[in-house]
Amino acid sequence: MKMLFTLIFYLLTCTVQAQEQHVQANLVTNHDTLVSGMKIGVQLNIEPGWHAYWENPGDVGAPPKLNIESSIDLTESEIFYPIPTRLVASPYDSYGFENEVLFYKTISFENPKNLPYAKLTIHAEWLVCKQICVPYSKTFTLELPIEDSKADNSHFDLFTFPSYTPTIPAKIESTDQATILTIESDLIRNDQEVDFFPAITMKEIFNKPVSKKVSNHQAIFRYQPFHPASSEVLGLLKLNAKQAYWIGKYQTPPVSEDTQDQPLPHNLFVILFFAFLGGIILNLMPCVLPVVSLKVLSLLKTTHNEKRAIRKSNLYFSFGICVSLILFSFIFLFVQQAGQKLGWGFQLQSPSFIGFLIILFFLIGLNLIGYFEISGIPLPGIGRVFQKQSPLSDFLAGFFTTLIATPCTAPFMAVAIGYALTQNDWTILATFLFLGLGLSFPYLLLATWPQLGKIFPKPGPWMIALKEFLSFPMFLTVAWLVWLLAQLTNHHSVLWMLIVLILIVLFFWIRTNIFHQNALAKNILLLLVAGAIFVLTLNMVSNKSESDIAWEPFDQNIIETYAKNSMVFVDFTADWCITCKANEKLTFHNAKVIELIKNKNVKMIKADWTRQDPKITAVLRKYGSAGVPFYLLYKPGLTTPQVLPTLLTPSIFMNAIASGDKS
Repeated sequence: MKMLFTLIFYLLTCTVQAQEQHVQANLVTNHDTLVSGMKIGVQLNIEPGWHAYWENPGDVGAPPKLNIESSIDLTESEIFYPIPTRLVASPYDSYGFENEVLFYKTISFENPKNLPYAKLTIHAEWLVCKQICVPYSKTFTLELPIEDSKADNSHFDLFTFPSYTPTIPAKIESTDQATILTIESDLIRNDQEVDFFPAITMKEIFNKPVSKKVSNHQAIFRYQPFHPASSEVLGLLKLNAKQAYWIGKYQTPPVSEDTQDQPLPHNLFVILFFAFLGGIILNLMPCVLPVVSLKVLSLLKTTHNEKRAIRKSNLYFSFGICVSLILFSFIFLFVQQAGQKLGWGFQLQSPSFIGFLIILFFLIGLNLIGYFEISGIPLPGIGRVFQKQSPLSDFLAGFFTTLIATPCTAPFMAVAIGYALTQNDWTILATFLFLGLGLSFPYLLLATWPQLGKIFPKPGPWMIALKEFLSFPMFLTVAWLVWLLAQLTNHHSVLWMLIVLILIVLFFWIRTNIFHQNALAKNILLLLVAGAIFVLTLNMVSNKSESDIAWEPFDQNIIETYAKNSMVFVDFTADWCITCKANEKLTFHNAKVIELIKNKNVKMIKADWTRQDPKITAVLRKYGSAGVPFYLLYKPGLTTPQVLPTLLTPSIFMNAIASGDKS
């Protein structure tokens, strides 16, 4: 049992290094030296479909944080954001950014004496969301000389930031029917898509207007009836994507860390209720149904009169669910203490853990369909889920229910998890506990009223057919996990995983038909197969899903455009070409080759001939090649590209690039 939990914990924590897959963060400054008044910011390049948040995230989400520590005394400003966008995901409205965003602070200090250099440590935190939310953090370090230099704001000028003006009056009127916000300005025109983004200090009632009217240089926003404690208006009047003005903010004094750590506008009890309700709904999600069906099967095996057995089974099953979610919360806290951030479903960002689940559910499917009896296989406790009921088997069934449930996000649950991951330790623990109570709620009902078990039909021969039928949801789960593995790694990893599954089937066939009565041979066979699976799994995990080389798809027009000023390398390849894949592994995974490509700014084009492409075929015939691999290197100033050898080694490629650079 201890070894099992240790293995699971290791596999889960292996995900830490694979976290920045939905967003890339880069440090941006407007000076090459340390100058009082300089800007220090973080630019996020966000994966399509995902978004980050503004200083007031709206109904859900969390604002970015930016801390600057220095070896000298300095003062930080508040965080400056570009003009945000209203992100509508009924019934919630959020404020944030898609595709890219740059948020920054300015620093001020008195020039210290006898200190030529200063070291800065910039720690940034942000949250990105799609159907789930994933928090990230990153720490940057700068060591800059303390001297004047010319400002370069070109990077900051790519983004449009709001203006500050004291000339826009606004007022709030509250009645029993509605709360009305009226903004007047000559800047407001009828043809504009005017919007208002309240600052974090305003109540959340102002996040989403019921209606909006723009006329006569007025914007009138109507909200649900509410009596705010203050009539002060503080927020952003957005006229269009390039024009926005602050209302009620005239200066930007430095703010303390406490100001940035204001809690989100949520009631904790509402969040816990959302977690509980989301847990209940999670039982109906497709990720959970295969495992829940096994629990139903085990309940069907229970005699209708065994109320004590039904109560005991469901209590241990629920206990396994809650313990696994509490374990998740501790892993979140442990990783956060190490300076990293995780999100819901993080273990399914780990190829190691997905490989573990593929093997586990494949074994379960084989057992259900009757290919082997799991009682004789050394998988402590897990086999009993299908052989006979016991506290350990029920506990493990609940535990693994949570592990496979995490790819799904139920309604209400995303709000609760997204909120909890930005709060303190106790809030995270409480939210995950209530999520577990919601997920186990149907089974707790059965434990409280075992007579509800009478709704199930009586056991009989039909259960054998049901047991075999339930193997197919398991195999469908395996197919989905293999597809997920392909998204995280590549087709090589999928090939190794399929070989592992074939080895498992081969193991049981040899064990049953050849070494049926030889215990020593069975154990030796088990060690050999386990060793082979271990080696193949390591090889699978070592394959990354993305190359460090920025390949672009084949387009002759783009090649000709690039070739005017840069070297262009074209790789004619196909997935079915073994030589192509050997060359790619040997050459384009070589660290020196990758570094040279980046240093020389070589444009890398991949002409994928896996499927017939007339344009690629025409180029191959033009240069007398009957197939792939085939390599062309275009050099500026030359009308004819250089043809490189079919067996492409790192030295051949690097020499060709070096000679092209000299020419």
